[in-house]
Amino acid sequence: MLHLSIRRIEVLLAVADAGSFSGAAARLGIAQPSVSEQVRALENSVGEVLLERRRGRPVQPTAAGRLFIERARAVLEQADALVNQFDNYARRHSRRVVVAAQRKLGTTILPSLLAQFAGAHPEVNFEVRNGSYENVREMLLDGTADVGYFLGNQRVADVESTVIASEPFIFVASASHPLARRKRIRPAELAAHPFIRGATGSQLTREIDGLLANVGLAELDVNARSTDDHVIRQFVEAGLSIYFAMEKSVAADLRERPIKKLPVASPPLALAVRQALTPRRRIGPFVRTFYAYVRDNWP
Repeated sequence: MLHLSIRRIEVLLAVADAGSFSGAAARLGIAQPSVSEQVRALENSVGEVLLERRRGRPVQPTAAGRLFIERARAVLEQADALVNQFDNYARRHSRRVVVAAQRKLGTTILPSLLAQFAGAHPEVNFEVRNGSYENVREMLLDGTADVGYFLGNQRVADVESTVIASEPFIFVASASHPLARRKRIRPAELAAHPFIRGATGSQLTREIDGLLANVGLAELDVNARSTDDHVIRQFVEAGLSIYFAMEKSVAADLRERPIKKLPVASPPLALAVRQALTPRRRIGPFVRTFYAYVRDNWP
């Protein structure tokens, strides 16, 4: 009875595809003598010479080698399919739920939803990863995360998402800021004062740029940029900058710190909250239950 190693088959195919033992070694990241040894061992197992070796010429499969390689490729494809099938099975029956969220959502609204769900479903194990819009999208596309949360009015490229809520944005400033004493402020008046903004080039910044442009604030005097809430808070409290914030992200500051919401006379400004599932695999029951819970209970 033949005992064939998947690894030896992979090495043989790498040599055939590269046309040389050295090329296969480079592709596989192993030493060339190891490649030669694996191929020899495979040939000994099947009792046939599978590769024709001629000095100065590319390695070519023999007649037996061509037949073996054709069948071997099919075997490897079936092996990959088997691994993927059982990976999907494990994922569907896993109690682990990996949640990826933009920081604005993952540090403000989602924590309470996660805690509430975990309290009702103690059998579920959560892993929560906060990052940028781009980070969350990448985690969904590569299957690292099961479910993701985005803040933005534009559709997420290559990911099917559903709008589950809308989060208002407001202008905030120090209680000592000249505009904080006003009862009504026209958007154009804000342009005369410095702002602190997020990082340039991010999708969230582009989304916020769109909201500001809608009220005539495409051009602003930006005296600082940061994604760190502590830095932003210090600039605002010191009266150095106005900040355009997701309202729920500054709710505690408005209650507890010398920061005020500016009464800007503008249409409601908001970004959609989008929920998405990874397209890389079938989703298990725990992920679907959590997905529905967040959709139905977003505050």
